[in-house]
Amino acid sequence: NDGLLPGVLAVPEMSITVTALLTRSPPESAVWVRIHILTGQEQSQFSRLQLLMPFGFSPVGAEAQAGKRLIVELSLEQGQGILDSVTGMTFDLRIQTPAANVMDARWFVLAKQVIQDDVTGQIEEPVNGWAMVDGFGVSPCPVTLMYGSIAEATGWLAMSFYVPRSVQGRFVLITAPQDFEVKCPQAEETGLVLECQDFRPSAETPLMLQSLQRTVNVTLQGGTEEGDNMLYMFLLNVLTPAQEPLYDPWQLRVLDTAFYVVDAALNIPQPGFVPDLEMGNPSLSWLEPPQMGEVSNVQIEVSFLRRVKDVKAVLVSLPEKYRHDIQHKNQLRNVNKLFPLTIDEEWRIFDNLRHIKVLVEVTESNQAQIITSGTYQWQFPVMVPLIEPFASEWYVSLCSDPACNMVGQGGILASFPVLNNEPQLPAKTFQVVAQTGDANQLTPKLALLALALASWSA
Repeated sequence: NDGLLPGVLAVPEMSITVTALLTRSPPESAVWVRIHILTGQEQSQFSRLQLLMPFGFSPVGAEAQAGKRLIVELSLEQGQGILDSVTGMTFDLRIQTPAANVMDARWFVLAKQVIQDDVTGQIEEPVNGWAMVDGFGVSPCPVTLMYGSIAEATGWLAMSFYVPRSVQGRFVLITAPQDFEVKCPQAEETGLVLECQDFRPSAETPLMLQSLQRTVNVTLQGGTEEGDNMLYMFLLNVLTPAQEPLYDPWQLRVLDTAFYVVDAALNIPQPGFVPDLEMGNPSLSWLEPPQMGEVSNVQIEVSFLRRVKDVKAVLVSLPEKYRHDIQHKNQLRNVNKLFPLTIDEEWRIFDNLRHIKVLVEVTESNQAQIITSGTYQWQFPVMVPLIEPFASEWYVSLCSDPACNMVGQGGILASFPVLNNEPQLPAKTFQVVAQTGDANQLTPKLALLALALASWSA
């Protein structure tokens, strides 16, 4: 207590705001952030500004270190505005977000004045101002994913997702869970143009993507504008493992032309695995060529390789803009008479134009009748839309609850995307071949005579 040791010096509190320039900041992605700084009241002169990022955040090109905050030097020459207590100075930085939300998302700024001793040359940098602000979390890209999650199956994976238009996504990397395989489909299978290939990292690939396996790279083309977002959808081939997989999510990363990740979803859950269900891919066939704006009959086919239990209904979901055209219940036909239809109640459910449902007979103990191995078909008329929908795949769902009515909701054991690649004939057009001539107008006398004759005949 000799009075020689310097004490704690109070410094003015500055003001800082941190704003992500997108309404949603995705995980492990490059996002633009705007930093706005105001000096404190009566703050002394300073020559350096340092930004302390939250744990897990880093400037693009740098790597965040576990348990440490990265410090970024803010150049006073590159800031926009006046660094004072009224106007303030703005900095736009492109940063890399963490894979998940962090416990402490605070941002700090420190103002320092560089002082060099004229005699010793020793440099000191005392802090003469500081500020703190709560930051933002990360939110994944909205993704919908569906495939028939059964053992050792090769089927279709239907995926759709939204990407902000402003990030200008050019490619999407889709990574399958461990023990799965994801493959690019052949164009003749889908009838769709899809620029897709297995992902092979190159020297230009960012380091964080070098270790990706079981991944395909799809070029983003077309898409549908929905507000500030672009909606993409496509079908891929998926090969499921022989045993129920351990929890390992699907992952999606959207890249721009510079190969920066600009949107991502790193924890896409797998559909529930259904053990002991052995079946082929459901298929769809048109009994006559489908024509836009007209009614055509369709056949849905399901093949079970061994007997099936616990299925109380088969749900067939139509794509957007498609509608079934069942006017009478007899128009929904069950082809294979061995299918165990309900007896005491109507087995056909078609009150919703977007789906039909076939009910399975249930015992007094509320157990579904066993469906023996075999191939089963159902036929019904469908109104083909005048405009091709954005997503044209159908779905066949096996339900444990006869009240099931929508893919992805409860009461469904498994849902299978069904390819719909039959070419559609164009809508009929009608040409004017003739028109009526000008009608001869009746003179007043003829009109009165016609009126008198009409009255007399009455």
